[in-house]
Amino acid sequence: MFFDWGATDRISAIDHVGVVEVVLGGGRLQTIEANTSDAVRRRVRDAGVIAGYGRPAYAAPSPPKPTF
Repeated sequence: MFFDWGATDRISAIDHVGVVEVVLGGGRLQTIEANTSDAVRRRVRDAGVIAGYGRPAYAAPSPPKPTF
């Protein structure tokens, strides 16, 4: 997920990124984030600081090659 501490929801204002680990409900998510107090940590974030979500454009897996 992408965070905007200023809550502008503009891509150009993204301040930080994290990986969603658990959706807690009530607009809260548990994340894993690096560079948080100089460490990798679990955090609980409120929807108000979430600027958006992203998903890598993974390529389709290649079929396995036969082995003889």
